[in-house]
Amino acid sequence: MRYGEDEDGQLSMFGATVRERTSRPRAPKPTPAASITVRPRSTKPLTKLGLNATAKYAGEDPRDNLPISDRLMIDWTTIAQCNTRAKSNPKLDVYDYEVLDAVCSLVSSRKVITADMIYRVMVGKQEYMKISAGQRESIADSLFKCASTYFDVDIQKLAGLGEQGARELRTKGVTPGRHCESFIKFGINTFTRDTVEVESYQIEAPIADIAEKYGWIAQVPLAIFDTPPNKSKQVIMLQANLLRKIFDMYRRGVSWYLDIEKILEASGISNTVTSQEVYRRRQQVEAIMNHWMSCGFIKGYVPQRLGCKIVGYTIQPAPQAFTKAN
Repeated sequence: MRYGEDEDGQLSMFGATVRERTSRPRAPKPTPAASITVRPRSTKPLTKLGLNATAKYAGEDPRDNLPISDRLMIDWTTIAQCNTRAKSNPKLDVYDYEVLDAVCSLVSSRKVITADMIYRVMVGKQEYMKISAGQRESIADSLFKCASTYFDVDIQKLAGLGEQGARELRTKGVTPGRHCESFIKFGINTFTRDTVEVESYQIEAPIADIAEKYGWIAQVPLAIFDTPPNKSKQVIMLQANLLRKIFDMYRRGVSWYLDIEKILEASGISNTVTSQEVYRRRQQVEAIMNHWMSCGFIKGYVPQRLGCKIVGYTIQPAPQAFTKAN
């Protein structure tokens, strides 16, 4: 199953906002329901970006709390659907898209971004935390891959958009045409922190501007990502697939069944793993969903069995958890 694709093979486009919660409880308990709102297309003109690779660290301390309380989630499936360069691009996986989402969340509020900041956005940690050298290397590898990825979007051909659709876009301040750009571009800088040189990035993300312009974006509190499991690369991918799948359930209002085997497969976890490994992953899935229950993101879930084996979950939606913006 491709990233962002449901069991029917249909592609989704969504934009959402969830009300922020400032702390994570240790155990699920009743809380006010989170509110998810579809964001309309922006009518702001596209920003002209200009990279200044020689920019210096400007007094911002990466050890400070993150300057954001929400994280963006971009609808990468729709972007891939309308990207004429998709076949010639490097193959991005779910982890790369999570890195991109984190970068797009930070670029509007920070001049200097470090791998530690990117990781904290990915896992929902607003306060400072150190990450391993391996985690920094994974993020750096992903950034270079994303910088080598281009989009060439013909807006008028989007989803069969005809002349009437083009006129509708114009009335909203959107000019149909082609937009050609790399997903991100960046310069690498160093600054000294406690006598230690730290590598940082000055990043621009043209893809975030395009996603905002055409409504291919969602906004979610960091607290939603601050779930109990330790965040290995596979757990980050597993959580991302779960979250996007449930978002799509809210958007469609149908098919509240979560196929655990498909989620594991989309997260790069082979179905040939041992039964102990499957059990461990299922525990992680349930820990993540228990946290979302405590946030009011879902009301609950019911395991579905085939014999004695849990094969999936029926999700119980939270009341008024998804609304469309005016």
